[in-house]
Amino acid sequence: MKSEQKFGPRIVALFIGVTYVMVSSRIPYLAARGGWLSIYLPAVALLFPVLSLLTLYSDDTPWLNLAYFFPGLVIGVSVDVLLFHSKVHGIVWLFTAIGFCILLAPIAISATAFGGFMNRRRNGTSAHV
Repeated sequence: MKSEQKFGPRIVALFIGVTYVMVSSRIPYLAARGGWLSIYLPAVALLFPVLSLLTLYSDDTPWLNLAYFFPGLVIGVSVDVLLFHSKVHGIVWLFTAIGFCILLAPIAISATAFGGFMNRRRNGTSAHV
């Protein structure tokens, strides 16, 4: 059970990465606007609190959640391109995946840092990493 408890947040981080791509491209108002705004605004509203809570209730190495979140984004872009966008030419999906990772990196890193800070305050441990 101990290994399941440590691996559970990693699976949730991978799932969040996969589903976030499809959710952000399906919001009608933001998808109509287009551009990176349709990726960034839902990230601030949805992704920051979810990743903060995931880090808050994670084990002693919450930064490993990001090692599963970013490949989840790449998998989500790949699935989104294969299932819903059949007119994507060549290697464009790779640049889309890299764009997702670069654009969401500050939000994911700051959410993980904030969740780790709140976890240390909750446990009453030192503020050093």
